[in-house]
Amino acid sequence: MPKRILVCLDFSKLGDDVVTYGHRLAHRLDAEVTFIHVIEFTQAFKGYGSPAMVSLPEAVRTKAREKIELLVMQAEAKMPTGKDHRHPLVVREGEPAEEIIALAKEGNFDLVVVGNRGNSRITSLVVGSTASKVARYAPCSVLIYRPGHEPI
Repeated sequence: MPKRILVCLDFSKLGDDVVTYGHRLAHRLDAEVTFIHVIEFTQAFKGYGSPAMVSLPEAVRTKAREKIELLVMQAEAKMPTGKDHRHPLVVREGEPAEEIIALAKEGNFDLVVVGNRGNSRITSLVVGSTASKVARYAPCSVLIYRPGHEPI
């Protein structure tokens, strides 16, 4: 049974559902849950020798963290446990699948929960979806969440 679960989210409607599902699953399994959001950041003008920006401003990371905190709070309200606990929140920047896989390895996670689709349909057609990359290369089991198939 998994003891460490990594729940991946983007800020789509499905991502909100993944947070609730992952939170509920972790509490049912009495597992530690960590939430990760990866900000996909492509350096502007990187082909010209000097990028316009080297990394994202801290304000963007802070805003992402605040949004994750709100989603986790909403998930907590849907399934209160009565326990005072906190869940680690991770915000990274880069290619989402690569960052998720790296954290899964670094943190020795037993299970990764990811949505079956994200914000961009065009990206998934061109380079393959984050879910399929994570499922293929993660060092642990991967649960691909599909809406409408939640256990009671």
